[in-house]
Amino acid sequence: EAQGGEATSLGVQAFSASLLFATAATALDGALSREALVEELEATTSWDGGGLHAEGNPGENQASSCFVLLQVADGAFTRSFPDEGFACDPDWIVETR
Repeated sequence: EAQGGEATSLGVQAFSASLLFATAATALDGALSREALVEELEATTSWDGGGLHAEGNPGENQASSCFVLLQVADGAFTRSFPDEGFACDPDWIVETR
């Protein structure tokens, strides 16, 4: 925002992915290799980008059970549900093969 950029969902995903990469690489404390990085990323089973988005499980490639419902009112997004944070329930995940 300080640079005049627009916040978008793809931007949030990209920023979160780069933050996850940097966090995993930093945790290796100088012993960075592809194999070690992949192992560190696979061990990350709880990730929310520091509060940037709902919690997910990238290490096990599992979908998030969380959502927020927004609606457009007067040309802007407004929160409809829940009042704050995210609504989460593991039973909401359905496999669609």
